[in-house]
Formats: sequence, structure tokens, C-alpha cells
Amino acid sequence: MTATIVGNFLIVYLGMILGRLPFFQLDRTGVALRGAIALISIDAVSLEAAAGSVHLPTVILLFSFMVVSAQMRLGGFYDWATHRFASWSYSPSGLLAALMAGVAVLLAVFSNDFVSLAVAPALIEACRRRQLDPGLICLDRLARPILAPSVLQSREDVMAQLVLVRHGESQWNLEGRFTGWTDIDLTRVGIEQMQRAGGALSEAGLRFDLAITSRLKRAIRSQWLLLEALDAMWIPSIADWRMNERHYGALTGMLKTDAERCFGAANVRAWRRGFGSRPPAMPRDDPRALQGDPRYTTVPATSLPLAESLSDTMVRVQLFWQDSIAPALLAGRRILISAHGNSLRALIKLLEQVSDEDITHLDVPNGIPLVYRPDAALGVIERHYLELPHPARSTIL
Repeated sequence: MTATIVGNFLIVYLGMILGRLPFFQLDRTGVALRGAIALISIDAVSLEAAAGSVHLPTVILLFSFMVVSAQMRLGGFYDWATHRFASWSYSPSGLLAALMAGVAVLLAVFSNDFVSLAVAPALIEACRRRQLDPGLICLDRLARPILAPSVLQSREDVMAQLVLVRHGESQWNLEGRFTGWTDIDLTRVGIEQMQRAGGALSEAGLRFDLAITSRLKRAIRSQWLLLEALDAMWIPSIADWRMNERHYGALTGMLKTDAERCFGAANVRAWRRGFGSRPPAMPRDDPRALQGDPRYTTVPATSLPLAESLSDTMVRVQLFWQDSIAPALLAGRRILISAHGNSLRALIKLLEQVSDEDITHLDVPNGIPLVYRPDAALGVIERHYLELPHPARSTIL
């Protein structure tokens, strides 16, 4: 009898370790149930004793946790938590530390099973967005100094390239209005700016494998004009909302002079140039609000802004960098990005590690290609503007 009981326990624990039993369609729950049935069938445990070992309050508590977790998912809490976790600008080691601290707090309130169920989806999705392996975050950081030389050597023949071009003048730029996410087209001058920029790219002998832009027509048309000048309209193109201009909220459509009279010149200056300053939000019932706009039907409603600071803009730009730009550069792709003043400022801040203070003084001239050559770790080896006549400081909003 003793040998049978020990054998049964060994089989059950083997199944729990492996997650299943070989040659049987049983998961861990099925393995545990099979072990319990075996003990009852050989009279090692009476049916009354087995029933008495089930603690009903614990079962009810665990079931309640499952209900709470389901309601949190249906209510969008997991989506919100995943977005926030993925948007943090910490290093992988910093993310791991933040995760451990958060889990410790949750464990003080909830059970292990509930915490695992709540945290795992957010962790996996956040790591997926950042191109990280959840199990190798710390190992990767420890191994990077050792592996870096061999990685660099293996990429010597790969000439990744990134060129940033701010779109040409739009009609609202000409009128001096805050444009933001309003879809305004280029002026004749804006078209000529992009044709000159495309010609400069062609004369410099620059070629591209991938084109990236926003979902606003002034940036899209600018990209078309650049690619037409390069005879490269056939290359793959991505139009992603995360490269949109920052949302100017209640300032949208206002003349700069009117905004200064209404809100004060100092406030408007801070909203335009500051890193963390956010203008007043656009009302949700404003006809210009983005809900229902066909450009953004695939974007979660919670991600559509009513106003943004440059810091807010950088969050979404950084996510797009991690999802699409960085992997393409690591694969040796030559990328052309036609976007907006603030989304490009956010990208430059990320590329060059510009401080929050210095970013307030950074300006991106419209229609002047900015060329980057990254190294194997996506650090900047070389950076320069193509030589084109342009004002020292752009006046485009």
C-alpha cells in the first residue's frame, strides 16, 4: 500500500512539474484530480476525509478573485495598465524593479494566483512592445558588455540609416493657426519645399527601404513628394497615428495672436515649447474630437488625446520606436520618416538623449532632411542636415 501511495504522489508531482502527463491528455488540474481519485479508489483516503479536506471558504475566495479579475479585464483596467507600463521610459532593469515593487504591493492584498493572472498579461504585452524577452531582461543587461563587440563586428556590413523630414508648409501654418491633429493640406510653398528636399536626397545618393509617416495628409503628401523625387514610390510605407503632431487641445484652429490674447503670451509660449506643459483640453463633445474618425478606428479610445504636452507625445512616439523603427534599423533598413515638428522633436530627444530643458530650445526646420547613421546599439554615429537654404528657426506651428 505504501509503495502504491508513494508511486501515486510521484506521478502527480511529475505531472505538475511537466504541466501534463506523457501520453495522457491531462493538464495540471487533471493530473491532481487523477491523483486524488486514485487515493480514494485504493482506500488510502476515505471519501469523507477527501470531502472534509476541501475548504469551501478558500474555494469561494479564489472564485471571487476570478470574477474580480474578469471584471477588471472587461472594464479595460488591464489595457490601461499595459499601456502605462509599456510607456514608462525606464531601462529594462528599471522596469524589472518597478514590476517587483508593484507585485509586492499586490501580494500584500491578493493571492498569488490572482496576482499572476493580473500581472502576466500586462508584463508580456509590455515586453512585446519593447522588443524584450521577459525572461531575459536581466541576463541581457549582464551579457550586453560581453556580447557587444561580437554584435558590432557582425553588423559591420549593415548600413542602417534614418532620415527625418518635417512636412512642408500647410494652409494653417501659412495662416498662423495651431493645427495639431486637424487634417490640413500643404500649400504651394509646402509642395515646393518637399520637392526641393526630395531633390536634395536624390543628389546626395540616399536610398531607402522603408517610408514612415503619420495619418495626417500634410505629412503623407510630403512623403509622396519625397518618394516621387527619389523614384521610390514603390517601397513599403507605414502611416501610423503615433507619428501625428501633438494635439493642441482647445488651441486647435486658433490664431497664435488670438491664443496669446486669450490665455496669455507666457502660457502659450510654455505650451508651444515646453516639455511637460499641456494646453487646455478640447471638450469631448467638440465636433473636431477624434472619436469616430475613420483614421483612428483601430486606436483604443483611451489613447486618443484631447490635448498633449511634448512629454505626452513622446510616450506614443517611443512606443512606435520600440515597435517598428528600432527593429527595422537593427535589421539594417534605411528609413525615411516624414512627420511633424513635435513628433520629430520627441524622436530626436529619444535618439540623442536630449534633456527636458534642452528640448525646449530644439527646433526642426521644415523640409530640411536630417540624416542619422546609427551604430549596432542604435547610438548616433553621425548626424547632419543636408545643405538647403532654410531659416535659422522655423515659424510653423
